[in-house]
Amino acid sequence: MTLAALLLLSLQGDIQTERATLLRRALKPHAAFRGVEAGRIALRVEGEAEDRAWPLDPEAEIRVKGYWGAVEDLVPGERVWVWARVDAENKPRAVFMVADEISEQDIHQVPWALTAVDPGRRTIELRRKLDGKTEQVRTVRVPPAMELPAAASAVYVQTAGGDLVRLADAAALAALKEAQKARLDERRAKTGLPGTVTALHLLSGEIEVALDHEAIRRGRAFKPGDRATLHLDKPFDAAQGRPVPVLVQEIRPWYERTRLTLVSNGRDLADVLPGRRVGVSPPAGEPGASRLPPDAERPREPAARAEWMLASTYCSCSIAGDVCTGMFYTLAACNGMTCGMPKRVRGFVGPLIEKGLTDREIFEKMEAELGPAIWKPHLLR
Repeated sequence: MTLAALLLLSLQGDIQTERATLLRRALKPHAAFRGVEAGRIALRVEGEAEDRAWPLDPEAEIRVKGYWGAVEDLVPGERVWVWARVDAENKPRAVFMVADEISEQDIHQVPWALTAVDPGRRTIELRRKLDGKTEQVRTVRVPPAMELPAAASAVYVQTAGGDLVRLADAAALAALKEAQKARLDERRAKTGLPGTVTALHLLSGEIEVALDHEAIRRGRAFKPGDRATLHLDKPFDAAQGRPVPVLVQEIRPWYERTRLTLVSNGRDLADVLPGRRVGVSPPAGEPGASRLPPDAERPREPAARAEWMLASTYCSCSIAGDVCTGMFYTLAACNGMTCGMPKRVRGFVGPLIEKGLTDREIFEKMEAELGPAIWKPHLLR
């Protein structure tokens, strides 16, 4: 029996356990995006008659066209998928993820089937089984300026107010992702990789920044001794902030985020407090097309190496229903008190580390056993 099959059997009890995890309790409605102002996101939640305005977490995940993005990439009126964390009374406190429709379909790995076209009404019929059982059916209008599409077995769709905005097959989706990545890279070259100050020691000039999830590759390409620029941006301000030169002292993963320890002149950081949003100029060059993390093959102690591997890959278990933290925030983020997968994967990679296998060799064995889902955020339905 394969490792994946053994893991599935051993996790059956955990799957049935009621867990107070963030994803399990969060609200996850579809809504029309209205805009963001003063740190609050305005939405018209489907089925409601009035707009809502909820706080938007400064480090909220924004997914656009199947890739990371920023609030300025979201288009007012377009349909989005929102995650809002709730309090003990299930009242929404803040939004921590927004994805446009195409990104939601990509995250779930369940596109639509375009099953019918009505030229007279200029409508198309879309169908999919998100959970593998219950079929969803939508009728979407095609604006006069758009060409009527042909029937297709798998399409990714973006709508606004019931009208078709964008339709893409797998190849077109890949092109959309690359274009969005290019836009984001150009923006980050000016504003820096976004992050939050988590610690500060003014006397030594040392500052720790936790980079957002989107920097999991660019941020981990830093090396100790690299020079960078710290942009002291204001929250929700896309303009380039006051630049502060810094030296990278340490890079380490923190679940899906990346902790950078930076050194600068303490005087330049006199008005900075923990919790402030900042940007860190990305390292020179591209991480490359390889799936391997850009900091692979660096010296690490065995235990730290195993944890780094869990913080660099995503969970590939078969738990369904938008609740597996490790699928979206790296395997290291799974709650070790209620989920056995992290422990079992540590048990898988540990002997390989002891045998002296390289990072590349271990990741290849992980992918062979657990599948390619380990390389990207996803949710299985």
